Order: sequence, then structure tokens, then C-alpha cells
Amino acid sequence: WLYTHAEVTPPPGEEACRRAIACVESVLREWSLSYTSGLRAALLRAHQEQRERGRQVALGMTCALLRGGQIYLAQAGPTFAYIWSAGTVRRVAPANSQPLGLEAEPQVQLHRHHVEAGDVILMASASLSRLVTQAGIEALLSSSVEEAARDLYRLAREEASFSALLLRPSYLE
Repeated sequence: WLYTHAEVTPPPGEEACRRAIACVESVLREWSLSYTSGLRAALLRAHQEQRERGRQVALGMTCALLRGGQIYLAQAGPTFAYIWSAGTVRRVAPANSQPLGLEAEPQVQLHRHHVEAGDVILMASASLSRLVTQAGIEALLSSSVEEAARDLYRLAREEASFSALLLRPSYLE
């Protein structure tokens, strides 16, 4: 199970996001080595393709691969994810936020987490960090998925561009 969240600056950049996500899926479909090396290679390929198009946009991406009771996160650019597990929330973000698609090669940060029933993963637009505090994120993710989705909508409905992917894995291998 692969989940990918992409955000481009300046908006609108839906086509750039679609192409980057399609690139990630294409690389991973043919990858035969480790999950982490595949995710890293996929994000770097998305970066390369974005640069080849010549349009200067800053792209942030988080990929989440659910496999064998583990979630593997790969992130590059200005992006973040939250993991709600065992009653606590953990923010996962790259140490270096060099965007995909610009001049320098971005650093891809990798993270692995054992997934338990009831865990929640949130990948959202970077603007979420200015819309809600860490305590607000904890409250949001500790509620039901339906309530969390409604609260995310309420928080971001005034934003010009916002997207979120809220996961509560129910299928654990």
C-alpha cells in the first residue's frame, strides 16, 4: 500500500504534483531492492523529472509505504507527517527542506514505524503547522477519523490551497 502526498509552491501546481506522484509510482512498481532504497530512488527521480521540465516550482513530498506491519516514510522538501501511536503524536519532517525540482539535489529523509491497530498517520500541506498547534494535532488525531477529517476541513477551508491524507491502517499484514 503506497500513499503519497505532494505539495507545490507556488500554487496552483496540481499538474506538477500529479506528475511527481506518477513518477514515484512508476519507479516503485519496478523496484526489486529494499523499500527504503526504492522510496529514496523514487523521490530523487521525481526531482530529476521536475528539473527536466524546466518550470521552477518547489515541490515537497511525503511517501508512506505500508508493508508487513511497518510504515516506511520517505520525505523530501518542505513537508511533514504526523504519526499518532500509543496515545502520543510524533512529527516527522526532513532535517533539510530543500525542495524537489530546484537546483540542488534534495536530501531524502527515511523513517520506519511499526504500525499497530488504531495508529493514525497524517500527511498534510505545510500550512497546517501555522493553522494548529502540536496540542491541536494531538486532539485531532486522537479523535475518530471522521471527526479528524471534519476538523481538518474546518481548519483549512479558508486556505487558497490545502490537501491532507489521513490514514488509519486497518489492513495489517
